[in-house]
Amino acid sequence: MNQVMLKVVLVVQVLFAGALLYVGYSSRESRKVGYLELTHRVTAGQASLDDFDKLSGFLPETADKAVVRSLFGLPTARVRSSFLNDQEQTKIENDVWIYYPLGQNAAPVDTVDIEKWSGPVDCFIIQFNDRGRATSRKANVPHPLRVQPLTAPAAK
Repeated sequence: MNQVMLKVVLVVQVLFAGALLYVGYSSRESRKVGYLELTHRVTAGQASLDDFDKLSGFLPETADKAVVRSLFGLPTARVRSSFLNDQEQTKIENDVWIYYPLGQNAAPVDTVDIEKWSGPVDCFIIQFNDRGRATSRKANVPHPLRVQPLTAPAAK
């Protein structure tokens, strides 16, 4: 092969590699911006249930409380166990973190706001198993909450 043809092939390969790098970089940046925007909406109390679902897609299978807190922020309510308002009246054991999406009114800011509610409320819950691993889902939780919120252990 002559030298000119080799240089043309080399230039085409360099352009192709550069295009692949650019597409990969821009795709990664757009995904990162989406994740940051969702986290900002959730922590600001401006997220819908769909936003919570999208953000839960970023939750790894081995997520623990620190990972959940970094993605979703602090929960509005933490309970040791709770009943869900479904056909079987499912009881959830272990720690449950409850997040309230933006609904008809503004999302509640703290536990004082949710103590005033009664009846079933659409929530986003994160449940921790015995090993501390998190799973998330939408749920309809009856209010006022049937169990007392978690409290700090008594000092001895």
